[in-house]
Amino acid sequence: MPHYITSNPTIVTAYAAIVFAHWQDQTQHITSTQPFYLCEFGAGSGRFAFQFLTPLTQLCQQYQVPLIHFRYILTDFAQANLDAWERHPQFQPFFQQGILDIARFDINHDLKG
Repeated sequence: MPHYITSNPTIVTAYAAIVFAHWQDQTQHITSTQPFYLCEFGAGSGRFAFQFLTPLTQLCQQYQVPLIHFRYILTDFAQANLDAWERHPQFQPFFQQGILDIARFDINHDLKG
């Protein structure tokens, strides 16, 4: 898929609004304190994640929703990508707030079936 389609700021902001609205709908039906997990497979540079977490964080602040309700997991096969995300200065606030985590995912070895 072309890069601009998947990392277009307008599209990413719309996705964040949809996820936030879905989470709000679900919290009316459940009482669990379990976080809402979002997993991005093959995140590459992590650009989508940054562009997604920025408006999601703003929505949480606007509606006074604690960020601890969300966990965004960035995954990739390449360890170098995980290492780069871990060091990237723009991701640091998300790591510190506890809403971003990373994991290595190898579809050839990590799926059982």
